[in-house]
Amino acid sequence: MPSVKRVAVIGAGLCGLASIKHLTDAGLDVVCFEGEEALGGLWKYSDEERHSSVYRSTHINTGRDVNQFSDLPMPLEWDVLLHHSFILRYLNMYAEKFGLLQHIRFNTRVSNITPTKEFSPGMWNWEITSTTQGKPQVTEQFDAVFMCSGHHSKPRIPSFPGSSSFSGQQMHSHGYKEPSPFKDKTVVIVGIGNSGSDLTAEVSKHAKQTYLVSRSGTWIVSNPQNFPQITCPSRFDSNLTGMLPLSWQSKVWENHPAIATNTKTVLSSGLKPEHGVTSAHPTITLNTPQNNLIQQLNDGRILVKKNIKEMKGNSVSFTDGSTIPDVEHIIYCTGYHIKYPFLDKKVLEVDDDNNAPLYKNMWLTSEYQNIVFIGLVQPVGSMFMISDIQSLVATDWLLGKWNLPTRQAMKESVAARQQWLKKQYKASPRHTIQVHVREYLDELGNMNGITPTFWRLLTQRPGALITAYKCPTYANSYRLVGPHKLKEAPTNMAKEYKKLYSKAENRVLGWGLLRYLIAANILAVVGFFYEIFYFLTHFSFHFQPFV
Repeated sequence: MPSVKRVAVIGAGLCGLASIKHLTDAGLDVVCFEGEEALGGLWKYSDEERHSSVYRSTHINTGRDVNQFSDLPMPLEWDVLLHHSFILRYLNMYAEKFGLLQHIRFNTRVSNITPTKEFSPGMWNWEITSTTQGKPQVTEQFDAVFMCSGHHSKPRIPSFPGSSSFSGQQMHSHGYKEPSPFKDKTVVIVGIGNSGSDLTAEVSKHAKQTYLVSRSGTWIVSNPQNFPQITCPSRFDSNLTGMLPLSWQSKVWENHPAIATNTKTVLSSGLKPEHGVTSAHPTITLNTPQNNLIQQLNDGRILVKKNIKEMKGNSVSFTDGSTIPDVEHIIYCTGYHIKYPFLDKKVLEVDDDNNAPLYKNMWLTSEYQNIVFIGLVQPVGSMFMISDIQSLVATDWLLGKWNLPTRQAMKESVAARQQWLKKQYKASPRHTIQVHVREYLDELGNMNGITPTFWRLLTQRPGALITAYKCPTYANSYRLVGPHKLKEAPTNMAKEYKKLYSKAENRVLGWGLLRYLIAANILAVVGFFYEIFYFLTHFSFHFQPFV
């Protein structure tokens, strides 16, 4: 691969910071373009709607153990389920520790990214036009681009008969900040993803009445602090469930106490899902005093409706035949369009269903291969470790440490992936970029030899075998072996594991969980021996050279 010297990073959120870190570690000249006055992206709270941000009360809904980068542990005294302000503090700590701020141009908005000249097959020079606040527009040349601008900027708002003439107020969750504007109001909330569940739980404490519209229902997963193994299962558990048919996997998770304890409420409230647990992105609710969706449903503060039929004036009619008069607010928690308005359309144009035909959700299968998309995934889990490993693997590729397949092979891989998604998930724009964190990162890590396979652990770090298999998938899991292994990785993993499970209350939740844990541990042993069997029967795979 020809020499790459200057790389542009678009966005200084968590994906951008991870990219700057790995690119500068490789000795590359990096310029990061950030439109706001400070780093953090989505995690930088703002009272204004000028950029996508968390709302005032946001807490992470997965444990702190999976919400950190591999090369900077969080302070152990921090809680398990953190308020967004701690995530922003962590990102600032990361930037300061590794000297990333000097590479970021704040208050700088990119207006155009265009390929200009192909200097090697698949490798182009990129012309980037940007404007820094108070300065004239400039155009510069770069050897590669890392797109880290996220996919939560253009709200997706459905259209219903009469919605254009609705006399109340309509908004997207993109503009939601806090619940006080909805005090003593009648509110309709459309959508039951993670944002929808958070907003519904919060608004319903203040509103006169809250109506939740969910066409296909949902499975509700309880507080991951009490059930850490469901939002971040161990490598043993992942191996086990991955061996089962999809229908069996769904039944396993349906009977997990984190879901089963909510089933009665789900059924009685009208949220009964039309799909299995594994066929859609689950709804995770913290069930804390500040965010208690289940309790609000049980108390009747939230009433569930299947779908909106039409709107007239300020009344909303539903498909069950009921009509609610005097509706004052409608909030759409209905996701986003994936758009890159500043990127030349000949490079990538994502359709309205959010189909982005990228190899491993990162690389174009066209001739423009040195523009890499970081964070363009919808994970069942945390984005931190994904952005960390994506940018590490992509940096190694830029340096020529391994090669992409042929364009035809990548197209075939993308087509196979799209078919798998259609089989695995119900049709929805959010599922076009869905990934399972461990399986996805294992695929990426195999490209540059950092996936902790049984054989790599046995030959490179046998002392970390137990830690690797009993712990959830952490970013540090991919720093145990290979060219980027860290001496402190096993220790960091063990500390986070202890922190997470010391907070878990699942040890005293009864026979249902006990049965699950017994079965899981028995099958975990089976999974362990399956790993050995797999190694013995796929010997050549584990010795596959990485170019």
